[in-house]
Amino acid sequence: FYNYAVGIIADMDENFRASLGNHVVIYAQSGLSSSSELKGSISAGGTTTYTQAGWGGTTNSLKVEVCSMTAGTPDKAKIIIYVDGATTATCSSTTSAPTKAPTKAATS
Repeated sequence: FYNYAVGIIADMDENFRASLGNHVVIYAQSGLSSSSELKGSISAGGTTTYTQAGWGGTTNSLKVEVCSMTAGTPDKAKIIIYVDGATTATCSSTTSAPTKAPTKAATS
């Protein structure tokens, strides 16, 4: 998630804000009722890619990459998430618009 360092986050411990404020933060959870574990943080001005090796018991890696962060109301973070070796994604890729729903019923 994007950890925007204002509001409730602004009142957090200074070390927390300094290391995780205005970053995309990656957490993992081993089950529905288990606690979340901080895995890492990435930002456009620092480390831009998080990698988790052995994704899904394979030799592929899960990648989370920050493409850009834009200040505004609200701030925005553009990220891509993909499994290296199984899927592809680039920050320069654009998502195409969904196709339109069929206008005629299917025929047999």
